[in-house]
Amino acid sequence: MIDLPKPTEVKSYINYLVDADGIVWMEAGWDSDDETIDNFARLLYELHSGQLMADSVEFIKSQCETPQEKRQYRKLLVKLNDLFFAEPGEEQALAQSDRPVVPPTQVFPQYGG
Repeated sequence: MIDLPKPTEVKSYINYLVDADGIVWMEAGWDSDDETIDNFARLLYELHSGQLMADSVEFIKSQCETPQEKRQYRKLLVKLNDLFFAEPGEEQALAQSDRPVVPPTQVFPQYGG
């Protein structure tokens, strides 16, 4: 397991959680200094541009230790692949009709910001 920084050492964060209905919830926070804001902006850019995809998938793989977890990881990769190669509109229609959309400007930081 990876040793995460202590909460007092965290300068910015964003968490994504998915509930039983498939709704994605977000929580974010950051300190107010310029360097933290620059680093947080870079994180968001890399996350949403796809630059962190390989690192994320590799990290998830490293967390899979049991045969069941490894099978679940393979299922995850298959679904991820399906999403990348879905026909135009297949996943978009689901995303637009069933998912709430919260603009970034309406997200209230839990601490720091």
